[in-house]
Amino acid sequence: MKENKAIRTFKTLLITQGALFALIILVIVAVSLFPSLARTRVILDILRGYSMIGVVAMGMTFVIISGGIDLSVGSIAALSGITAALLTDKFWLIPALGAIAVGALLGCVNGIVIAKLKAPPFIATLAMMMGARGLILIITGERPLRFKAQNEAYLQISQGNFLGIPNLVWIFAIIVVICIVASKWTRFGRSVYVLGGNEEAAKMMGFSTDRIKISVYTISGLMSGIAGMMLTSWLSSAQNTAGQGWELTAIGAVVIGGTLLAGGRGKFSGTVYGVLIYAVIEVLLGRFSLMVWWINIFTGCLIIGVVILQSQSIKLKIQQ
Repeated sequence: MKENKAIRTFKTLLITQGALFALIILVIVAVSLFPSLARTRVILDILRGYSMIGVVAMGMTFVIISGGIDLSVGSIAALSGITAALLTDKFWLIPALGAIAVGALLGCVNGIVIAKLKAPPFIATLAMMMGARGLILIITGERPLRFKAQNEAYLQISQGNFLGIPNLVWIFAIIVVICIVASKWTRFGRSVYVLGGNEEAAKMMGFSTDRIKISVYTISGLMSGIAGMMLTSWLSSAQNTAGQGWELTAIGAVVIGGTLLAGGRGKFSGTVYGVLIYAVIEVLLGRFSLMVWWINIFTGCLIIGVVILQSQSIKLKIQQ
């Protein structure tokens, strides 16, 4: 009996903290093979490089916990970045806020189509992804879009540092804290979990499910807008190919972090672990001079493993 209880405890711990364990193991392996990766400068460079995907993944976590999916985050980020580039001849806050506003608006459109018109999230966000990407190509003429004017203050959003830490890392960290607080200690955060667990139960508890759906997709779009603004500021231009593949990377990070694809359960801290796992895997493969597509192979295997663990978690819950 004691052995069974110990095994069950171990399985539960592995399921709930599997992403953290995987990250720790990966970091130990990486530092053992390449000690230079433990340098502060290298760590900060890695965090800065993945901060934009991290921001997008925070918004994706809200969506997946609610029981939805968002395939349009990369296209929305790219279109938001282009908006910022078109406004760089203004005061630095205008291009920044313009990018964020465009992202939030497009996310809100997604939410309205899904909540009010009852379109499946996959179809609605796929249509937004294709539409936004087409609009990007029309605006840019299929070429990178340069800033209308050199805006040093805007460039400092991503290229600057504060207390020796890149601004991009600060932005990501602040957003993570806000999302964790919102998910744990606000009525909205609790309603998102309830909606993802059982929409009918959410209605019976008095939650406005349509409002929650619109809110989570607006948040996802807003996060994409922030990421697009960060990327444009970092590159000093808006790329028409920006954000391609971000949707799959964000979904992968969320799932690896332990969020249930069916909705109703997940942690934002787990998503952070998922993003960092992506980052460490990419760095390791780069050090071994392996092609970038190996990241997809490793990540695919990892996602399959996480999905298996999630199914085991459901079985354990039923048995208890």
